Amino acid sequence: MPRATYIPITGAVLRWAINESGLSDSQFASKVRTDPDEVQAWIDGESQPTKTKFNAIVRTLRRPSAAFFLPEPPQHLNLPPPLRRSVGARSRALDPKELREIRWARRLQQLVAHLRTEDATAASDIPRFELSDSPSRAARVFRSQLDVPLDLQKQWPNPSAAFNGWREAVEATGVVVLLLQLGPDAIRGFALWSDAAPLVAVNTTFIPQARAFTLFHEVGHLLLRQDAASDEHVGRNRRLATGYRVERWCERMAAATLLPASAVRSAVPTAMSAEEAYPSARMLAGRLKVSVRAAAIRLIELDLAPSDLYGHVVSQSGRLDRRQTRGGGGGRTAAQTRIAQVGQSAARRIVQAVTANRLSERDARDVLRLGGQGFQDFASLAEAS
Repeated sequence: MPRATYIPITGAVLRWAINESGLSDSQFASKVRTDPDEVQAWIDGESQPTKTKFNAIVRTLRRPSAAFFLPEPPQHLNLPPPLRRSVGARSRALDPKELREIRWARRLQQLVAHLRTEDATAASDIPRFELSDSPSRAARVFRSQLDVPLDLQKQWPNPSAAFNGWREAVEATGVVVLLLQLGPDAIRGFALWSDAAPLVAVNTTFIPQARAFTLFHEVGHLLLRQDAASDEHVGRNRRLATGYRVERWCERMAAATLLPASAVRSAVPTAMSAEEAYPSARMLAGRLKVSVRAAAIRLIELDLAPSDLYGHVVSQSGRLDRRQTRGGGGGRTAAQTRIAQVGQSAARRIVQAVTANRLSERDARDVLRLGGQGFQDFASLAEAS
């Protein structure tokens, strides 16, 4: 019987990689088909994994095999505390898939930032605000930068076209906008601040109207120069903890961006009774192609609806914000999926860098998680756009 080959990994790197994955030691041990005591022995340097177990470690933690031979953990890749837990109506540790997608987003962000810095492209000039600033004023300033007239917003033919229009306008300010299929129980989105390549990600599980609200909620975090992973929105939660104050500020900013006061007052000129509020919120949401949640926040903010409207909308959110049928993404190639995820602007920049020999195709494929043919298809789609 052949002797087993043992792999001399660095225990501290394994400890770091498990922590960053979001898996508990017992969950990790189960996935690599061993027991927690053996995992601890690898971490403590008392034993080494076999080649078979090492391959299982690499597959489970989704790290390059070379990383496990580093003398110490790569500190610059650690996720900061704001990206380890969700903030919103509930607070919880992010699961492994969410953490994995955030790590991937950071790698993509670092690549775009590097390319922008290298060619001295203007990165982003989005304004900066503080929590003490009015979210309505922040919305007015940012919306003027987007240059989306109210007439254009009303003319978009449907909510999907509206979201695409908002995404394009936000990308034009230098913000990278990712669309990720995270699932109905996952975070709604996240924000990663960077001077060169600020980034937001939106969970595509939800309907386009809800995605638009999440898009601007995450932009709100960027205006505050914050990293954040946002869960269920908090609405009129009156807790004064800083985390909830931030989420509330971002919600108000998002609603004010999507629903300018003039448009709201034109549709709903006077304050409504409790019975009138919900139908009016739905009418307003349909007219401006936004979520009922955003409309409710704005109506309450402008003293046109009673404060309990928000609670009623939240009770309906499972039905209002989620798709009623499965769909979307079916039949897409890997290249089409990645283009949809990263956006045309980031895609073109990466392809142009490869064409100009400023970035190797191998490095681009590695960040984009594409094979050789997949990248060629990706490049064709990016250039055609």
